[in-house]
Amino acid sequence: MGFILKKLSEIEAIIWFIEGHKDNLISSDKGRFRVFSRNWGNLKTCQEISIFLKSNRIFRLSQKAQLALSMWIDGQWPILLSLKIPSPQEMLEIQAQGKRIVSWLPHIKGPILGKKNNWEFMLHDLMHAERFFYSPELYKAQVGFFRWLEKQAFEISGPEWDYLRSDMNTHPLHALQFLKHLLNCKEIYTDFNVPHWDIINSQEFSHLPISYTEDINSYFKSYSG
Repeated sequence: MGFILKKLSEIEAIIWFIEGHKDNLISSDKGRFRVFSRNWGNLKTCQEISIFLKSNRIFRLSQKAQLALSMWIDGQWPILLSLKIPSPQEMLEIQAQGKRIVSWLPHIKGPILGKKNNWEFMLHDLMHAERFFYSPELYKAQVGFFRWLEKQAFEISGPEWDYLRSDMNTHPLHALQFLKHLLNCKEIYTDFNVPHWDIINSQEFSHLPISYTEDINSYFKSYSG
């Protein structure tokens, strides 16, 4: 799939990302950042970058994306760097493995799939990574959902299906709502052994007790291993 796993390449991508917004740094000592940015090439480990990310706030960079950067460089979240845009099927397979891809595309100039540039596209990926990993319990349920989805033999195509497989990091209940709506639109009627599948998106759906949501979570967490 062309993933770049060398830590050096990850550091280069993160440095490039931070450098792109260094003028917007909110810090009590901007001079410290100027010194720091001049010495990128002297870094021997990820520690200094991690300390920087945890002790400085970068303006107009969401806290979600900054957290993903920090957890990535610390090796706490299994984020993979790619020099290409993975296909929706590749994203499904990677998420079913409990990982998430961040694409770094410095060779592409201009807009990328609706994003203004490479920086904005990488920001989009980082925010999805944060939504995938931030909650341990929800992470297990999401991984389980993608493993379950990978096993289904749907004959579906189109942008909505691609979105569900690759770009929808949310509660499994919301993903199931989206899936059922998509299947109904395609006139595909399937009965799954998923808790409460028969009433999802029905009139009484909005009145479901919280225990139903927990049932769905538990069902998919059992797939995460």
